[in-house]
Amino acid sequence: MPSYKVHLLGGALTYIVLAKLMIHYSLVNSFDLNDHILALGLALLGSIFPDIDTLSKMQKIFWGAMFLLVPLTLFYNNVFFIGLSVCCISLLFLTHRTLTHNLWFLILFPLGMAGIITYYHPHITVKIFSLCIFFIIGALSHRLLDFGFFRFFSKK
Repeated sequence: MPSYKVHLLGGALTYIVLAKLMIHYSLVNSFDLNDHILALGLALLGSIFPDIDTLSKMQKIFWGAMFLLVPLTLFYNNVFFIGLSVCCISLLFLTHRTLTHNLWFLILFPLGMAGIITYYHPHITVKIFSLCIFFIIGALSHRLLDFGFFRFFSKK
């Protein structure tokens, strides 16, 4: 199992590849420097997200980020605060390599969160879903590094 540094490197590399592809095909013309920094942060967060259910450096980094993010959402929007709080609390009850390593969960959970956000802010739908893709790609890079290419699509 790779260390958190390898997973973060995988997340950074997937950000670079995806950002280059999106720029090349003109899919993110509205991205500015702040959006790219946010996209890199989401790819890095996604790359360590599957291991939040184990006592590790990755878990400490993730919960440190949530410790900062959850109170900020309280000032931004009560719905986001409640949703993120419920998600964080529910993640405390998971065992290793169950739900957080599930391929469908890694794709549908961020898309669901993006759908909720765009319900309240429909004017930034494309940007939110574009940023969501960076988190998903980071999380999928984690799964690829853990299981390898041939076991990537397996049920476990």
